[in-house]
Amino acid sequence: MHKEKSCKFQSFASTGDPKLGPKRLEAMQDQIAKTNLDGFLVPRSDPFRGEYVAEKDQRLRWLTGFEGSAGICVLVNKRVGIFVDGRYTIQAKNQTLPPIEIINWPNIKVTDWIMEITNKGKIGFDPWLHSVDEIEQYRKSTENTNIVLQPTENLIDIIWTDQPAPPNAKAFRYEDKFAGATQVNKRKILAKELKDNGNSAAVITLPEGIAWLLNIRGGDVEHLPIVHAFAILHSNYKVDLFVDKTKVEDLKKHFGNGIKLYNQNDFLSHLKQLTGSICIDKASLPFAAFEALLSSKVTLDPRGDITALPKACKNEIELSRARAVSYTHLRAHETSLHLVCRLLLEIKMGGGGGGGGGGGG
Repeated sequence: MHKEKSCKFQSFASTGDPKLGPKRLEAMQDQIAKTNLDGFLVPRSDPFRGEYVAEKDQRLRWLTGFEGSAGICVLVNKRVGIFVDGRYTIQAKNQTLPPIEIINWPNIKVTDWIMEITNKGKIGFDPWLHSVDEIEQYRKSTENTNIVLQPTENLIDIIWTDQPAPPNAKAFRYEDKFAGATQVNKRKILAKELKDNGNSAAVITLPEGIAWLLNIRGGDVEHLPIVHAFAILHSNYKVDLFVDKTKVEDLKKHFGNGIKLYNQNDFLSHLKQLTGSICIDKASLPFAAFEALLSSKVTLDPRGDITALPKACKNEIELSRARAVSYTHLRAHETSLHLVCRLLLEIKMGGGGGGGGGGGG
């Protein structure tokens, strides 16, 4: 019996169920009331700020039926709005049912819509699913009202009784001959940058940055070879990696003594133990991690993702491999174009001779 093969390219098959939306929204409204909130934010995001999310993190799709890769559902005072940009307005209308309203973002901002409905109340949000920048912008927009943005547990996770388990794909080593630099050298380079800037550590929460830094890849989401993890890079070039340990059990030799493994649930407690100046990226750092850092004896240096620039500056090995791949693609396109041109020419020549004449010759 042949095993069915699955394509890793993007699929446009619908997996949401709009018909279940009204019933689930009713359960969500009941849960909001039980927790003494006046509203709740349901973004299409995960703690790792990825465009692609695991099935466990498809909360927006589960609640509403909407399957787009960007959007946020806002529930406030029995009103329900989904904020989407121009790419998804038609899709959102087709994949949802009343009482959901489709709101054109950014023409109408989340906080503007909330303030049209009310100028008071507690709006809950999961602090793992929103960045520091997002929450600070929301709070600044509502500072002249009695609206309070309240971090809380995720209410979707309470009512989603058959929510899938977190992904557990095995991580693997990205070989040095492809990376062009060892993970030890990368850690040393960034650690020197930390020292030069007076930082004792950097908090890294983007999996693509961690994948680049540690020369690892994974399969926790489709279309992107990442491992869901958080990391703290210290100025002595040691790394604390917070990850499901079963994913990386085959990487102990690759990691060596410079990378210490912890469970992902230990991340916040370690943040609270940090001291000195800590480099963070407010555009990607989950608000939950930010709150943990604020409770510790640190000063925050929000200059951004420390891996972003070196990851973008490709070394010669990476450039040579990119050129090779580009050349291969070019040759493939040339072959395809040649075949198309030949086919068109044969069609033209056959048509020029006339259908009957061609058959009789």
